[in-house]
Amino acid sequence: EGETLAVGRYEYVLPRTLSSNTIAVIPVVRSSAGVWVGVERRELPAAQELAGSASLLACPAWRLPRSVTSPGEAQAFVSERLPLDFGVRPLRHRELGGRYFPSPGITPEVVHPFVVEVDASAPGSLEWVTLTALLARRRDLLDGHLIALAHRLSHALGAG
Repeated sequence: EGETLAVGRYEYVLPRTLSSNTIAVIPVVRSSAGVWVGVERRELPAAQELAGSASLLACPAWRLPRSVTSPGEAQAFVSERLPLDFGVRPLRHRELGGRYFPSPGITPEVVHPFVVEVDASAPGSLEWVTLTALLARRRDLLDGHLIALAHRLSHALGAG
């Protein structure tokens, strides 16, 4: 009826030098055994509290600099970071569905998901697991980006 029901004031903490955009990447290699996904192992105290172990599997993700403002610039950023941080060389990039908000209403962070086919000749520091095996253990996964990207990748490949 045009009446104000409530008013709220929201405050967010924003990074000083980086943007509120994150890029999450699921590196893949295709072989006769299927699609292999590269994951990183992280040690986080919050995981210890939740699951009894600080170790968790995650997909590579970076907060983007404010200067990165287009998908092409995001791909260039990933092409630079994957070899530096994980020792793998990207071959092809594809957006993996649209952006998403990992915590709507809590932070202004927006995640831009990509699948990146990488050179299989240099496995780098990532751990490799088949997409099928990863999804079979999806209840054990704690990283929200990895869960979202693994399911999106499975759907994009027509596997689920």
